[in-house]
Amino acid sequence: MKQLTGQVNYTSYWVYRGWLDATSFDKKWWEDKTRRQPIIAAPQQIGIVPFNCIDAGGWYWTAGAASNKFITINSSIQELNVSYQAIFSVSRAINGINRKTGKPNGLEDRINHTQRISKIIMDVK
Repeated sequence: MKQLTGQVNYTSYWVYRGWLDATSFDKKWWEDKTRRQPIIAAPQQIGIVPFNCIDAGGWYWTAGAASNKFITINSSIQELNVSYQAIFSVSRAINGINRKTGKPNGLEDRINHTQRISKIIMDVK
C-alpha cells in the first residue's frame, strides 16, 4: 500500500480521479498565497478504501511525484540492478533529496531491504 504526501501530489491525484475540477484552483497556487488553492475533500479516503490506496500508489509510480517533476518513476528503474546508485536513483524519484543529508530519507534501510529481498525474489546469492 502506498500513500501520497504533499498537497501538490494530492491535488494531481484528485484531478486524475475526477474528484477535483482542475479549473477550481489556480496553477502554481503554492507560489502565491493570493492564488486559489485546491480544496481536497476527505483526503483520508486514500487510506480507508483499499482500491484508492492501491490506485494512488500505481498513479504515483506512473505519473511521478511532484519532487520528480511528475516524471514517471519507471524512468529511474534499471532492471535487475540493486546497486547503491540504482536504489538511490529510485528513492530520489520517489522522495526527493533531504537538503541536510543530500540523500533520500531512509536510504540505508531501503538499500538493506532491497538487497535482502533481491536475494529471494531475483534468485541471487
